[in-house]
Amino acid sequence: MEGGVMRNQIPPLSVEATDALMGLGQLTRSTFAEVGRLLGQPAQQMQALCQLIDGPRTMTRLAARLGMTRSSATELIDRIEVRGLVTRHSDQTDRRLQYVALTKEGTQFADRAHEVVTGKLSAAMASLTITERSHLTTLISKMLANVDEARVTPM
Repeated sequence: MEGGVMRNQIPPLSVEATDALMGLGQLTRSTFAEVGRLLGQPAQQMQALCQLIDGPRTMTRLAARLGMTRSSATELIDRIEVRGLVTRHSDQTDRRLQYVALTKEGTQFADRAHEVVTGKLSAAMASLTITERSHLTTLISKMLANVDEARVTPM
């Protein structure tokens, strides 16, 4: 036991940290909703498209990044695919793996959506110095890296 915390036990977040993270989540959701209204695209579909900007993802990985079940992600991608913004293909070595990729039109739309979302989130960070922005990015990235390994279990 070290400093009142057992080894391998994660100390609970403070109320302030929890509130800050919830506020950040709300800021992101409301930004996507606002930009979605502006661009005529549902917020969840925009989030999925933005997740694909860096390249194809498996349906499982996309679902995890969007915080939804694989079946919900499949339904979401079905709606986006009908609009011609994404395509799906199976992995050549493991046919069970389904990849989702942006089409040319999807890439153009995702780039535009990402640009507008980034602009709005940058404005929200206007009071931070370049160093503070860099630290914030590092900390959030480090935290999100754990999300893919740790799944929240119902209480």
